[in-house]
Amino acid sequence: MEEKQRSLLVILIAALIFGLGAFSGPTFLGLLSGENGLGSPGLPAIQSSGQTASINIVAVTSQGGGEVSKGVVELVPGKGRVLINTNPFVEPDTQYSFETAAQVAEGVTGKSLKNVDIIFTVEESKAKLVGGPSAGAAFTVATIAAVEGRKVRTDAAITGTMDKTGRIGPIGGVLEKMVAFGELGGKLFLVPKGQGTVNYLVEEPAGEGRQGPYLIKRFRMTQKALKLDDYAKEHFEGMKVVEVAHVDEALALLVQ
Repeated sequence: MEEKQRSLLVILIAALIFGLGAFSGPTFLGLLSGENGLGSPGLPAIQSSGQTASINIVAVTSQGGGEVSKGVVELVPGKGRVLINTNPFVEPDTQYSFETAAQVAEGVTGKSLKNVDIIFTVEESKAKLVGGPSAGAAFTVATIAAVEGRKVRTDAAITGTMDKTGRIGPIGGVLEKMVAFGELGGKLFLVPKGQGTVNYLVEEPAGEGRQGPYLIKRFRMTQKALKLDDYAKEHFEGMKVVEVAHVDEALALLVQ
């Protein structure tokens, strides 16, 4: 109970500071794990800590363009807590994706995280508020890499939600995210299964005719399909777009 009260106090203080406009650096926003923390029954506890892993994070800005920042996962001695250390602030659905990442990491690695705290950090972001679960897949991959003491490719990125079974789910803004990453020299961009093609509408002429002294032009909206991999190859040298359905597929492509 005391731990919960301390967690709530930290969140309230951070919210108050943000509301007053005095927030000037990163801070812990709260303890996301449950009362008993992480630690799946029957799994051996991880024997070391201090590992870190970083991964590219792609997002869509409030102006509708793409943005690339960096996500960092750090393991420190602790008691199975999931912590956020970030400026900007994060919305509840993003916080939930952090905890899901930790739970999936336990299942994939077969190691209990009850003896460590996991610190999730969003760096190099221009946004004042990080929202949405689309970084779930990225943070899951980074968490697994940290637990196993491995590295994530620096020239690659992934976008997609993550559920507790390890499945990667659909998100929005795939084209905008891919373009932003390609402009920075990215070489591999992973998207959820079924989102390697983007459908869009194009206005096309549908004939014309005269009505009295007026020339009437008619148009129709036609649906087109854009394959992201073709677009990437045409606009960004050496870049590939690959669909993935499960965290195992992402790990095989991203983790070294």
